[in-house]
Amino acid sequence: GHLFISVLAYHFVHTLRLQLKAQGINDSWNTLRQTMAMQRRVIVTMQRRDGRVVHVRKATRPKPRHQTLGNILKLDPNPRSNASRVGLRPLAKAALGAAQAATAM
Repeated sequence: GHLFISVLAYHFVHTLRLQLKAQGINDSWNTLRQTMAMQRRVIVTMQRRDGRVVHVRKATRPKPRHQTLGNILKLDPNPRSNASRVGLRPLAKAALGAAQAATAM
């Protein structure tokens, strides 16, 4: 299993570097990893007045270097730009379940 993943990863890196080299970018794999690691996903968690929790996920804005690499590799520079989720907190779920059980009696 480890050998297969290693060979697959090698071919993946080799293919990416060939595509970039064809466009004049000769960076090492380590430099490419460091460059791409600068773009982050940020998750903000907020509690609403009704006790539910809102989770908002956004990607940081891509720098020009990210946009260049993304265009060459045909990657979306803003992956899943907006995603939010509303839910009950674990303690609120437990309290709600206990309240519902008490009223059912």
